[in-house]
Amino acid sequence: MTKQLSEQFTRVLGHVYISPLERCNLCCKMCYTKKTTNILSQSDICEFLDRYGQVVPIQTVTLCGGEVGLLPWFTDLVNVLVDRGIFVQMITNGTIDFLDRIANPNSVNCIVSVDGLPEYHDTNRGPGMWEKSMGFLKKAIRLGFHTEIFSIVTRQNIGDIDTFEQMVETTLGRMIPVT
Repeated sequence: MTKQLSEQFTRVLGHVYISPLERCNLCCKMCYTKKTTNILSQSDICEFLDRYGQVVPIQTVTLCGGEVGLLPWFTDLVNVLVDRGIFVQMITNGTIDFLDRIANPNSVNCIVSVDGLPEYHDTNRGPGMWEKSMGFLKKAIRLGFHTEIFSIVTRQNIGDIDTFEQMVETTLGRMIPVT
């Protein structure tokens, strides 16, 4: 194996995605999760990462679900991982505010799922959810989190991408990455 390929494997394998739950506080129309009640515990996750880290150095952990904000120990896990020197990404719908309980916001990327313009987003996720998610992002920015929007392109929102990005910039006071 070449040095370049080995380094690429280390980068890729050093980014671990963990979905501790499928439950969510919303019932979005285009959600693909089955909403099972199975939940990984904080100790399950830490034990797995300890074992995995013995083989591959862990650089980033992405926590997604369902809605990770439903886990009562979620912010404790984020703080433990950051204390271990791991950069944490969390994918959330931005409707449960847990941001104040994260000790080192600069070591966390807060990725909020937003479906498009307010009317489209709220049609999918429920009335008032655009405002709630944008308020969450505003607070995350104010606290020093890295921020990003995760948005799925559909037939219903593809024509509004430029307008959506302009509205995000206007609403947040700056442009953040939209993936």
